[in-house]
Amino acid sequence: MNKQILELESILKDLAASHERLLVLLRSKRAALRQADRERVIDLCAEENQQVHTISGLEQRRLKLVADLTLALEPDAPQPLNLEALARRLPEPACGRLLVLRSRLREKMEQARREAGATRQATERLVQHIQGLIQTVGGMMAGVATYAPSRPNATEKMNFRTFSTTG
Repeated sequence: MNKQILELESILKDLAASHERLLVLLRSKRAALRQADRERVIDLCAEENQQVHTISGLEQRRLKLVADLTLALEPDAPQPLNLEALARRLPEPACGRLLVLRSRLREKMEQARREAGATRQATERLVQHIQGLIQTVGGMMAGVATYAPSRPNATEKMNFRTFSTTG
């Protein structure tokens, strides 16, 4: 069981490091969005996807280890214990180490969740801005629309006229 506990500790450390890496990628992606750096955003999305797959694999290993440790502690357990409950049933110093690692991981996960939300909002604002620009250009070409109601009508500023040279 000690080997499994050490492996669980290692996985929790790797998960925290992976979430920290994800956090850095999300911050970089938000900066790239601010600069409208399309290529950088694409590269960062690919790296982010790889990091999410890494986290998924680590999480699957963590869940299996927790289930195995639960069965070692309680052979008749109907379901695996959560990490906190499992750690509290282990002797010290394993209990303390697992609780500290769990706390660090939760903190990193929460930071990544908040950053992902901020990045999503930045993406949505950029998309809305681009849609507004496209609408404005399309409206100016058709002579009917403007980007924002607070701006003067674009057709008042730009009046396209044609004349016939055949007549």
